[in-house]
Amino acid sequence: MFNFAGQTRKRNINLGTKSKTSKRDILAKAEQERLKRAEERKKNESIILIQSYVRKYIACKQFFGKSIWFFDEEQRIHLFPTFGVKLLHYLDEASIYDILTRDSESLKHYGGVLVNIQVTKTLAEQRDCRLVSDLLHCMNHSYPIPQFFTQKGLIPFLNSAKSLSMDVSEKLCGILSIWNCAGTEILDEVYSVSSKRCRSPNDIANFFICMGEKRLFPLVSHPSLALLENLCLIYSTTSQNDQLLVKKIAECITGLPEQENESDDPLGSQIANIFEQEFIDSLIELIFDVSETSIDISSLASLLNLSEKFEKKNNILVFLLTNRAISLEIFEKVIGLSEEEILTKSLFTEKIITIAIEMINLYLTLTTDSELLSGKSLLSIGLLIEFSKTLKTFIFNQIWNKTQISSPIGPLLSKCIPVLNRIYLRDSRLGFCSKEKPKFWIIEDEKFQRLNLYKIIDNYDNQYRNFKTNVPDDSLSDEEDVEMDAEYTNGKPGSLREDIDNDTKLRYRVLHRMVNESNSSKNWKSINKLEILLKVPFFIPFEQRVDLFYTLIELDKQRLGTRDPTSGLMDMFMPWGSSAPNRQSAVISREHILEDAMKSFNGIGDKFKSKLSVTFVNEFGPEEGIDGGGVTKEFLTSVSEEGFTDPKYDLFQTNTDYDIYPKPTRDLAKLNKLEFLGKIVGKCIYERVLIDVTFADFFLKKLLNYGDHFRSSFDDLSSLDFDLYANLTKLLLMSSEEIDSLDLYFELTDMTNASRTIELIPNGSHVKVTKRTLLQYILKIAEYKLDRTLFEPVYFFHRGVSSLIGPMWLELFNSIELQMLISGGHKNVDLKDLRENTEYGGYIENDDTIKYFWEILEEFSMDERSKFLKFVTSVPQAPLQGFGALEPKFGIRNAGFDLDRLPTASTCVNLLKLPDYGNKELLKEKLLYSINSGARFDLS
Repeated sequence: MFNFAGQTRKRNINLGTKSKTSKRDILAKAEQERLKRAEERKKNESIILIQSYVRKYIACKQFFGKSIWFFDEEQRIHLFPTFGVKLLHYLDEASIYDILTRDSESLKHYGGVLVNIQVTKTLAEQRDCRLVSDLLHCMNHSYPIPQFFTQKGLIPFLNSAKSLSMDVSEKLCGILSIWNCAGTEILDEVYSVSSKRCRSPNDIANFFICMGEKRLFPLVSHPSLALLENLCLIYSTTSQNDQLLVKKIAECITGLPEQENESDDPLGSQIANIFEQEFIDSLIELIFDVSETSIDISSLASLLNLSEKFEKKNNILVFLLTNRAISLEIFEKVIGLSEEEILTKSLFTEKIITIAIEMINLYLTLTTDSELLSGKSLLSIGLLIEFSKTLKTFIFNQIWNKTQISSPIGPLLSKCIPVLNRIYLRDSRLGFCSKEKPKFWIIEDEKFQRLNLYKIIDNYDNQYRNFKTNVPDDSLSDEEDVEMDAEYTNGKPGSLREDIDNDTKLRYRVLHRMVNESNSSKNWKSINKLEILLKVPFFIPFEQRVDLFYTLIELDKQRLGTRDPTSGLMDMFMPWGSSAPNRQSAVISREHILEDAMKSFNGIGDKFKSKLSVTFVNEFGPEEGIDGGGVTKEFLTSVSEEGFTDPKYDLFQTNTDYDIYPKPTRDLAKLNKLEFLGKIVGKCIYERVLIDVTFADFFLKKLLNYGDHFRSSFDDLSSLDFDLYANLTKLLLMSSEEIDSLDLYFELTDMTNASRTIELIPNGSHVKVTKRTLLQYILKIAEYKLDRTLFEPVYFFHRGVSSLIGPMWLELFNSIELQMLISGGHKNVDLKDLRENTEYGGYIENDDTIKYFWEILEEFSMDERSKFLKFVTSVPQAPLQGFGALEPKFGIRNAGFDLDRLPTASTCVNLLKLPDYGNKELLKEKLLYSINSGARFDLS
């Protein structure tokens, strides 16, 4: 096409994109139309149905509103049985009241259950009591429907009623009584109505009180907290010597499901009444009643479990411990359990063992050492020994006989282990179990003792380190830690507590992983023995544990390349080569030993495990010293002596036995010094250098209780402040009147600030101590003195020690054994062992002076031998593994023929410099003078 310019013009033609309609599209459209019509039809049908109901309702309302009043009497009596609850929809309350009152006598004799059913349904719809009395008056008691009545009428009414009068409660209880519902399962559902969740709690509580008065108790076939609360409500308002009610409560507690028992739902205060002595006495009477078969001692265990929610457990335990008959019964039943009964762990077995464990725990807490051994204590020593045997057998079999597919230790075992540890610790001090049988705590199973643990320990230690290295370090700086920990959560600082929890979980996570990776029964047994070593180490002889401990240190030295290449101990079974140890050098001033040591070594981490090269500087300049281990020993003993005893640092204090422990402090500078002194103690243990320092027993126990946040028990107070401990235990023997006269409150004076008062419980300065709360009071004092004020010092000291010795390996020992690791073994010096491990310089063994020397030592008393040992080694005890383990070896060097010269010693190298007296009497005189002088000597 041309335009007027004679040019061709383009025409755009839109041909469209519409395609031919397919068969599928046609069918889909038809389906949509069909659904649309169906929806409209359904909508119309609904409208028609609603309209029919409305018309029906209007017609019924007109009928009931007018026509029924023209019924004759015979017609009218069928009105309520026929329509029942529907009358509520069409008639007002006055009309219904008129029908019920006018025809009540006829309805009461109406045949069959129809009237009762309609009354029940109508009762469920009531929200108050205005019609209920008249409804109940119409019931025909000759046709009982108790289950239908309670489920469909009574329970819905109790849950929704805004009010419930005593008159109506009486009538409801009367019907249940007429129908003989007492002691049946039907009432279990009624008693499971929780008054706390009802619209009228006080009225419902009165209803249950009425139930109790009419002896309408449930069967207790389905125990629940609500059922228990309602029974306890009745108990708190009625005669408390009602044995049937006590029995029902005991059955409910015993059968209470664990998930219910652990519910966070707040319990009614009335439950607290069953933790008082009156109820416990009644319960014990039932337990000893031979005619009563449904209640036994396991009921007490359930009561104990529940009492923890009310902090009443200790009260119950005291009642049980002071009742000799029940105490004896409980422990005899535990001791009498066969091995098969223990291993099958029936519900009764678990509960009876649990209650015995709880009693022993409190018994050990409140019983002093003298009372325990006096024979006048609540539990005899014989009973305690037999109980320990039972627990020991149970724990060993449970762990040793586990297989790869065994589940982790159950709750019963986790309760048994701590209490057996407590008995063992007490026995370590008093020897009531091990006196007659020294190997009482050792497992004598041959396969168990023969199984070697060196490889499995190496594997475990490596995996633990790998796990710990890969855990992100979110910890705060020291300054932030102390600031965060100014406030306590349940007596335990928050951030530090989380660190402890994470580390403790890690130990057993590694163990669990090793179990999963094991592929043979031999490996399982090794892992099981390792678990025993970690949880109940005293099943393994002390000497073996010491060997394992020092093996771990050698493994660590191998890992770091710091092991002495002259030592062949590990080369026997380890494939690693050895390298020359790297030494960490430092110049230390005699005037500022602790400060210089901290500057030189506190920030070097694992390098502190290396050999140290120390040069001492005194007022005359550098001291000469050959470090064959000697200068290192001198350095460690000097730092510990200054840090632990010098008053200018004000870090430690002593108890009445002059044992030391840290002073309470939150001063960061002091806490850092405590941490470094912990490193020094760890280094001494690591290098087998003994130091002459004795720590308070409670402090050592804290160091060994890392996993439980260094918590102490009440009896540990005796090694902190024995006078306070004795006075507090005397309070337990006082009467209520004597306690009241003391005018005690739950408060204390702050240990660090005398002008400040510490409240032991919320608002404690206004809460007076009574006989019932006395136990809580003394435990709170012990917690404050031992735990709250000492947490930071203990934590920092422990952190220092554990930077060299892992907590789990330190915890292979008890507090007495740990003290031996620090300062040596028993004071009875084994002269034969010392003589066999002595090196001579300038002497031979047959020289007269040497012969006289050993004869004199034989004649020395035990105390004189200890003084001699301190004179030469700086420590009055022998090394744990004998004098063969002393580094360097004990040596005697000829100091010449000057007979006026005294024997001298270089404690840094364990060297005695002995003149060649050649006369026994002169040698003895000079030696005694030297060892009693307490003089110090310079390095050689």
